[in-house]
Amino acid sequence: MYANEVDKFIITMVAAWRGALLGTGVKSAGQDKTTNDLDPWRIFYPVKQFWRCEIEELRKTINKTEAQLRHFIGEDIELLGLKELKQLERQLKTGAERIRSKKKRAISEHVSLLKSKLSDLQKENARLQKRLELKLLLLLFFIFFCLYLIFGVKLHELPDANVSSRIPEANECDAFHQRR
Repeated sequence: MYANEVDKFIITMVAAWRGALLGTGVKSAGQDKTTNDLDPWRIFYPVKQFWRCEIEELRKTINKTEAQLRHFIGEDIELLGLKELKQLERQLKTGAERIRSKKKRAISEHVSLLKSKLSDLQKENARLQKRLELKLLLLLFFIFFCLYLIFGVKLHELPDANVSSRIPEANECDAFHQRR
């Protein structure tokens, strides 16, 4: 049955069933009972047959698919002939190529994502470095300001960076304090 035939059949069955339940079926001459009252379930017999056929077809499809899956994993291939083995080999090669292609795309997308994250992290790192440099400059300014307030030391009076990296001698400390 095609879809339209099934629809027509279902509509006819529902109408007949409704008539049987309501007692509005066609009466034959000399009978008090409707023809549908005799066996109301008989109208569902074709539907039952239809679904039995559908179930059987689905079982066959499931069994065929399970057999193909067993063949794909290398089971039950002893029963296959040369033609079927070649076809199975082609199917496996095609499947392996699709898997490799999908894997390459996934890796490529992942690499692109990682490159994007790397770029974002590099930008964040540069921003944080600038922020750190600014904070260090502010800290140095604060230290120099404190030195000026506490000791009256001016920036041009500080020793060179080369000299300040070593521990000063005792006479150098005295000379520094005398300049103050």
